[in-house]
Amino acid sequence: FQFFGSAFMTCKEGDEAPFPKCITLNVGGQRFCTSLQTLQADPSSFFGAMFSGRVPIETSSDDGSYFIDRDGTHFRYILNYLRTGKIILPRDITEDDVLVREISEEAEYYQLPGLLRALSSSFMESSILEHLSSCYTTLLKWLPLGTHCHLLYRASRDGFSNRKFHELCDGKGATYTLIRSGVSLFGGYNPCSWKSERVGGHSSGVGAFLFVLASSLNSLAPPSKFNNITPNYGAFNLANYGPSFGENDIFVNLDEHSGHTDRLQNFRNESGSPDRLAGQLFNVDDIEVFECCR
Repeated sequence: FQFFGSAFMTCKEGDEAPFPKCITLNVGGQRFCTSLQTLQADPSSFFGAMFSGRVPIETSSDDGSYFIDRDGTHFRYILNYLRTGKIILPRDITEDDVLVREISEEAEYYQLPGLLRALSSSFMESSILEHLSSCYTTLLKWLPLGTHCHLLYRASRDGFSNRKFHELCDGKGATYTLIRSGVSLFGGYNPCSWKSERVGGHSSGVGAFLFVLASSLNSLAPPSKFNNITPNYGAFNLANYGPSFGENDIFVNLDEHSGHTDRLQNFRNESGSPDRLAGQLFNVDDIEVFECCR
């Protein structure tokens, strides 16, 4: 058994792996001392497995420390979370946003979903992402720096209604939409306010993007972001539709719990190849719209 990112760890099945009460970790050259109890606080985490006693490991140097091949810059936040179950960050909002993203990367590596949820307060109100903590880091990367989100509308809570969506979301500025359809999870970012247009029209696509976090079309595909390539075709505003984007890139009819997608015309991923976010016709199991503030 081997812990990826760590070194000098061996095992012989059946052997015991006793540990001292005080543990020294060498994280990328920085040394941290903590208690064995702290490292075992979350049995499902990286350290919970490492110091479970089920898998013998060897110290990596003469000083008895355990080497972990990670940057130790933010490791104190990881340790403090294991000690207290809380995360305390500096006050400056702009710097915090960068810091949150960096610590989120470490929390994901050390398999601490509780810390990821605490860091991703923008999505604490999301029931769609409740058990998908690995998505938090991805969404934080894609949102503009310094963005904080507040839930405006959830179909399963507020009703599957185009009218209700517009009532709660129109005129709120930039929004982030999450759509769940079976195993598929996708949506889009609209930098402009939603409107209840009678005829229908597109808002500016500058800064808009679509995304896929999980897809029924390819379960092995990584999360992908699709940037707008046609500035005149961003979100589509129509009173008889829910949150929709582009020219049939995503169209949602909340009254019918349904939607459809075509091969993307107005959005492209980084490779430049066209794609479809979900099945051409899809059921809307739930949808959430977040107001994005900075």
